[in-house]
Amino acid sequence: MNEQPVPAGGTAFLAAPTPPSIDATTALTAWAADPAATRLREFIKSYRLAHKPKLTQLELSRMLGYTYSIVTAWENGTRIILASQLVAWAQALDVPEREVVPFVAVARPDGAGHGATGSRMDAEVNARLKWLRKELRFSLREMANMTGISAGHLQRIESNQSNVSVAQVRNIHQKLKVSYEWLIDGTGTWDLRDFNEELARLRRENQLLEQLRQLHASQSR
Repeated sequence: MNEQPVPAGGTAFLAAPTPPSIDATTALTAWAADPAATRLREFIKSYRLAHKPKLTQLELSRMLGYTYSIVTAWENGTRIILASQLVAWAQALDVPEREVVPFVAVARPDGAGHGATGSRMDAEVNARLKWLRKELRFSLREMANMTGISAGHLQRIESNQSNVSVAQVRNIHQKLKVSYEWLIDGTGTWDLRDFNEELARLRRENQLLEQLRQLHASQSR
C-alpha cells in the first residue's frame, strides 16, 4: 500500500523504465532473489539503524505515514519497494540523492497497470475488501459509487492484481463506517455502531446516483 507524493526535484529517482505487468508472487520472488534488491534492503536497514535517535521499523513506518510496519516487510524481503516509497524514505532520513540514485533501477516504478507488490498484508487487505463487498451485497458499481474507487480498480484489487492505497482505505472507513483497524489488520469487528442505518443511507444515495446517471445518458442520446 502507498500514497507518498513525488517531491519537487525528485523526479530523477523515478526514471527507471516501467516493466510489463506480471503475476505478483512471481514478481516478488524474482525481486527478492535479485542481489541488487538485497543490497537495497541492507542499505535501507543500515540508514535506519544509524539514525539518531535510533528508529525501530514501526517508528520509521509511521514517519512515512503507515499504520503498520511496512519497513519490516522491506527489510525482510516480503514486499517490493516502490520508487515513490524510496523517495519518501530518503526524504524522511535526509539521505543524499547521490546515495539513492544507484538503487533507482531496483525499486519498482509506480504507475497504473502494475501487479500487486506481493506483500502478504496487501493480499489480506484485498481479501477483506472483497469479503466486505459481498457481505454487503454490493455490485462492483455500487461499491465504486460509495467509495470513489473505480469499478475496474476494485476488480483488480479483488483479484490481487493491484493494491488499495492507505488513502483509499481511509475513504472506505469514512464512507462505509467500517472499522479502520479491521480493514488494515483484521482485528476487532468490521461493523461500527449504527452501521445498518448508515448502509440504508448509502443505498439511497447510490439509487439517486444511478437515477442521475440514467438521466444524463437519456439526455445525451
